[in-house]
Amino acid sequence: MKKLFNLVCVAFLSVVIMVSGFSFSSITVSAEEEENWPSGPQVVAESAILIEATTGAVLYNKNMNQQMYPASITKILTALVALENSSLDDSVVFSYTSASSSLEEGAANIGINEGESLTMEDALYALLLHSANDVANGIAENVGGSTTKFVTMMNKRAKEAGALNSNFVNPSGLFDENHYTTAYDMAMIMRECIKNSTFDKIDGTTTYTIGGSNFSGGPLEVVNRNKMLIPGNPYYYEGVIGGKTGYLQKSGRTLITVARRNNMTLISVILNTTTESQFTDATMLLDYGFNNFNLLNISENETHFSSSGSGFLSSAGSIFDSHKSSEIYISPKDNVVLPKNISFSDTDPLLKVIKNRIDNSLATIEYSYLGNYVGKTTLKVKDLSSSSETSPFINKEASNDSLGLDWQLRINIWYVILAGFLIIVFLLIRRNLNLSIFTDALKRKGQIQKKKSRSKKRRRLHF
Repeated sequence: MKKLFNLVCVAFLSVVIMVSGFSFSSITVSAEEEENWPSGPQVVAESAILIEATTGAVLYNKNMNQQMYPASITKILTALVALENSSLDDSVVFSYTSASSSLEEGAANIGINEGESLTMEDALYALLLHSANDVANGIAENVGGSTTKFVTMMNKRAKEAGALNSNFVNPSGLFDENHYTTAYDMAMIMRECIKNSTFDKIDGTTTYTIGGSNFSGGPLEVVNRNKMLIPGNPYYYEGVIGGKTGYLQKSGRTLITVARRNNMTLISVILNTTTESQFTDATMLLDYGFNNFNLLNISENETHFSSSGSGFLSSAGSIFDSHKSSEIYISPKDNVVLPKNISFSDTDPLLKVIKNRIDNSLATIEYSYLGNYVGKTTLKVKDLSSSSETSPFINKEASNDSLGLDWQLRINIWYVILAGFLIIVFLLIRRNLNLSIFTDALKRKGQIQKKKSRSKKRRRLHF
């Protein structure tokens, strides 16, 4: 039953493709070159990007794929790998190497000594707020077994997050010619980081006191170095919930900032800029995003796959239900991000059938506007094997008039269309098969008649 239903769903999508008549073509167009895309600010940074976090859509791009030196914004990846591979109450014990020998002069640290330890929780606050390089090394050794193994974990996790052109060789971000990333890659990594609630809590904290399970320095208050997060600071930005600063002479100023307003979360990345301009650059990018773009829920606005205007159906709206009561439905939490003066109907959808699905996902629909990716959703199919329904046409619902259960027949016009489509295909195949058999029979009959005619001629010549 389930296999048959899945086959029907695939056939259903084929009908959708034919009836909807939408275009599958897609072009790559720079947003800055499009008149209808909001004009972005002129930032000082050599490389910068602004993305909307839930969709991953790029709203602003300046050399976003150019390889740059990240400095201490590397530490967000270090924190993510640590959180996913340890517990907050784990002990981070510092070796001689992690505590002092690998640090550059002037590099940020908390002055921890060989043999001392912190809880992982305290270590992560020291890492993200104070940008302590000695703590980054200690975390790497304790979580990975060695710094080398931890760096391998970092690079693997970065690729999983969507980083395309990065290579990390240490957990701190201290300069190395082989330690590089891009604005796009760091935005994708931060997008993964903020999905972790513990990371969000730590990264968004303004001040924290490190007690230390075995730390001779005693209680140590650390303050978040992201000035955009600190109320009262001239660079404070309303809505900022986290981020990370970085600086090295060879990398310049770097900054990642996460801000949330009106249910929209934006991530800005600034690479290689001058003193304090990282904050003004980030402010311009965030203002640009919040002032010019909106989030639109896909399931509430999807009309590309509509029967309206098709000429033979009278129903309007999407043929995919946004609720799980439908056999095929759109994931209800997915959005697109669009310029405020643009409607959802202006987007271009691209439907892709999932061939090797492991859950109830049947296909994805990616949306673009002027060639720019703006979001995507998933088409899901109801798992009938775990359902109380006995047929995709029968719905078992509680009756409002009685305590019993009432069986209701629920016929969808699309089932009728699908059935008709399959019947037509079957009849065409059968007709072609019968025609082929009939043609072959005629040919054989003609050949027999020709043989008889030739035989008669020979007999006449003989007599």
